[in-house]
Amino acid sequence: MSSALAVREFRAMWAAEALSQAGDQRARVALSAQVYERTNSVGLTGLEYGLTFLLTLIGGRCCPGSPIGTRAGP
Repeated sequence: MSSALAVREFRAMWAAEALSQAGDQRARVALSAQVYERTNSVGLTGLEYGLTFLLTLIGGRCCPGSPIGTRAGP
């Protein structure tokens, strides 16, 4: 991994991906907080949080070039 981080362009892509993932996670938590605030239901909050990952899985199967689609195979 250290040899990969020696490449400037890879470091930039890796940092951008890390920031993107952090932003996605922050959005999931904010949405869950809003669902809980409006419903006071832990069950609905958990369901909403779990469903946010469903989109990633569906997107991975529909878009074979994505990381999840590549791992899942045909």
